[in-house]
Amino acid sequence: MAVIEGLGTCLLVFALGAGASGLTMLQVSPMAISLYAALLNFVGLSLFIVTAAPASGGHLNPSITMATFFAGLSTLPRSVLYIVAQTLGAIVAGYWLKLGLGEQYFPVVSPLIPIPLSNHTEYLLCRAPSQAAQSTQFKYLPASCSHWNTCSA
Repeated sequence: MAVIEGLGTCLLVFALGAGASGLTMLQVSPMAISLYAALLNFVGLSLFIVTAAPASGGHLNPSITMATFFAGLSTLPRSVLYIVAQTLGAIVAGYWLKLGLGEQYFPVVSPLIPIPLSNHTEYLLCRAPSQAAQSTQFKYLPASCSHWNTCSA
């Protein structure tokens, strides 16, 4: 049953993640994209839960599994197996999305480590205006920069 939870979570994350990335290409208003995304998640999650429920309970989410454990509806070993399977399924789906969509949707950015410059120790991560919108190049700017999205390069 844990295998079903892991596979279901993997397919759910992959399908809805691919659908969400496809919505970013629509040339419609942001409100329409939000409504499409909400509808996609509502229908997709409902279908996945209905499909997995007869075999495993249809948790497909570690928080739901923890809630069933604390409510006394699930045993500790089953809950641990489900959570491990769901987590691994989501990780695999994330790697599938990264493999399928490439670096355009998943830029690799190193962790933000504050480096003192002048009197500033806090920094923001932003795109320089000279860079194209699809660029994955970022730069560090002081947090005191009042126009962070239009700072000079």
